[in-house]
Amino acid sequence: MDKVEHYKKRVYYAQNREDLILRAFFPDIDTGVYVDIGAYDPDFESVTKYFYEHGWGGMNVEPQLENYKRFVSKRPKDINVRAGVAAKRGTMVLRSYANQGLSTFSASMKKQYQEHPDNSTATFEDVPVQVLPLKELLKENNLTKIHFMKVDVEGLEYEVLNSNDWEVYRPEVLCIESNHIAQDWHALLETVGYKMAFKDGLNDYYCDSRTDRQQHFDYVKSIVLEKGGGLRIDDFESMLELKKERDELAKYARHLLEEVNIRNKRIMELEAAAEAHERTRNKLKKGSKRVARKLKKQLSRGAHA
Repeated sequence: MDKVEHYKKRVYYAQNREDLILRAFFPDIDTGVYVDIGAYDPDFESVTKYFYEHGWGGMNVEPQLENYKRFVSKRPKDINVRAGVAAKRGTMVLRSYANQGLSTFSASMKKQYQEHPDNSTATFEDVPVQVLPLKELLKENNLTKIHFMKVDVEGLEYEVLNSNDWEVYRPEVLCIESNHIAQDWHALLETVGYKMAFKDGLNDYYCDSRTDRQQHFDYVKSIVLEKGGGLRIDDFESMLELKKERDELAKYARHLLEEVNIRNKRIMELEAAAEAHERTRNKLKKGSKRVARKLKKQLSRGAHA
């Protein structure tokens, strides 16, 4: 395995290594099924891109129109849905901010950003979006076997989780963003039989206690030892670009060296020719002196005769 392949196996796309962490729960599964609620983007900081590239598939739910269109374009094998998830079917207002990753349906988050605006939230657009309960979304798309579900809905997590039928739809692993909790959902998950398995500082990971999935998870083995802590896709691409530049410089250096060798060879040839010319000139010079002396002697004898 060359170095590029070695580093490629360590690549992650998600914001906080969520894809590598989730993969560590499934060492025994080659291709599985995911559901991404609040999918955001098919490439940038995507939790599911790694899985899609490795043969997994599932459903991406994204309420922002342009982001949804990117999923349709980039994830043709997936189910892509433009919608929000809420307690009941209807229409809710999505507040879309300049930083689209902060866009939210949550009234409490809207209020918080309005009271404390910054460059990311000072300007926004309110967009009506169709919403439906999680259990109806999963039923309509015939998703009963789910290996993991990621939920990142900017403050609406409780409403999303509470809208599921946990007796019918039970992802083996849940990854839920937990850095701004509008309404605590931890007790809800424990009530329906999920146990906390891991925290990465941004997300909480829960496993279905009715399965043995948590027993497969070994962070040190999977993330630290096998993946070396992971390599962010941006850093990997920068490494490839630097490697390309290095290879081009090395190629140019080899070209210059070949030119130097050619010129050195030519110089040596010219020096050898010059030396041969000098030897010939010296021989001719000596020969002309002998001839001159000989002629001088002959002329001298002729004069005395």
